[in-house]
Amino acid sequence: MGQVIGARGDLTLEVSIEGLDEAVKSLEPLEDIERNLDNILLETAIDMAAFAQNRITDSVDPMDVPYEPLAESTQKARRRSGQKPPYIPLKWKGRMWRSIFARALKDGLEFGTHVGYSIFHQQGGENLPRRAFFPLTVDNDPEPDGAGGEFWRVFDEKLSGILK
Repeated sequence: MGQVIGARGDLTLEVSIEGLDEAVKSLEPLEDIERNLDNILLETAIDMAAFAQNRITDSVDPMDVPYEPLAESTQKARRRSGQKPPYIPLKWKGRMWRSIFARALKDGLEFGTHVGYSIFHQQGGENLPRRAFFPLTVDNDPEPDGAGGEFWRVFDEKLSGILK
């Protein structure tokens, strides 16, 4: 309990709380969970960037469907620029591929690219077929199928593992 001790007009209050050491010790598993979560988020961020770059290099979307071939006009433009076939649809000069990033945050992940046109490839457009590379649906939900679905299942399993 508390005990008050006075000396020369000063007041010192000493409070001892029984069981505090045990209470603090019981919180140690939460530190392990936080440390494990940080590691999982960092690992997943690294995996996310690699996933997106591999999709582009392999010319397949997150559901393992091959990208549509390039339009003839795009193929002609690449030939004129000196590029030789085979033409990887999303890797003309490699700017978007190099700009892919992913990082762990305190409470999640952040990933994307540093080029403005990447959203049109990820989502597709009126005159542009969808050539997704991040494991997201057109509505930006986690992709449930194919390699994209497997990516999220592995992430869920890792998270579930630290909470057991």
